[in-house]
Amino acid sequence: MGAMSELAIYMEEARDMAADMAATTGAVRRCPHHEDVLIHQFDDDRLQTAYKLANKKITSGEITLTAGLSRRDFTDMIKEAVEQSELDCPHCSKLLAD
Repeated sequence: MGAMSELAIYMEEARDMAADMAATTGAVRRCPHHEDVLIHQFDDDRLQTAYKLANKKITSGEITLTAGLSRRDFTDMIKEAVEQSELDCPHCSKLLAD
């Protein structure tokens, strides 16, 4: 596997960890039927809690950042996960509409 492929896999894993961090603190929630869909909870305090938890886990070594990622890069990924989350699950909405 080439270096670019490995980097792409690592970045996707980091994005997944960031989304998990947002979900753990309640900044987003996962659709109970479609776990890949994040639903926005509109709570800035929970987002701040996600940042603090991420930094704590990085400090303790529970999360290891490689590929040149900084703490700021990781917290930006958490913010991105929240900002890109849905208002409602589009899959469930489509099923209900049909």
